[in-house]
Amino acid sequence: MLNLKDFLTGGRLVKTEDILPRAKWQYKGIQARAEQINDRRTPDQIWANTFHSVACEIGIARSLPNGVLNEQVFDHTDIKTWGWDVNALGQRFEIKYQKFTEDWYSMTKTIANSIIDKFQRNGFDKIITASTRKVDDDHYEIWPRLLINPDSFRRNLQKSNYDNYKPLYYNQYIARTDGDCQIYNEGIIKELKKSA
Repeated sequence: MLNLKDFLTGGRLVKTEDILPRAKWQYKGIQARAEQINDRRTPDQIWANTFHSVACEIGIARSLPNGVLNEQVFDHTDIKTWGWDVNALGQRFEIKYQKFTEDWYSMTKTIANSIIDKFQRNGFDKIITASTRKVDDDHYEIWPRLLINPDSFRRNLQKSNYDNYKPLYYNQYIARTDGDCQIYNEGIIKELKKSA
């Protein structure tokens, strides 16, 4: 597996003004298809998820050498237009937002199935999870968390104790033992959470 330690160690500062245009563009696209894809989130939930996801995409693209954001116009019939978020080092990365307060990458079954389906359809090569931490109204810190080999994703999913929240989580510790996951910034994030 790739070793991205040199690129994904530490936080990255991203300006709110850099996040907003891309977040609005993606939000508009999601809203246009929300009913068709049976998206049950409220508009506020969609906006919050989109904003934080876009912040992570920008932070990761800026962290990786020659990282490029996927700026293609969405075409649901062509996974090459929407299956990946950042291209760098000859890899297409799916970037997933992981809440800063969560020690595990937790998700709904819908998200898990979407990740598995996109990978099986050759939409991306690797998964990177990242978290946002608001610094002030003008800046967010982006903290890379996990680099996941998607071949291992399904077998490292486990049922969580929080069925009403996000019933699944990815067990990064078992995956790391198998060489299928790299963990970044774990110690510093624990310290930052203590001081929050």
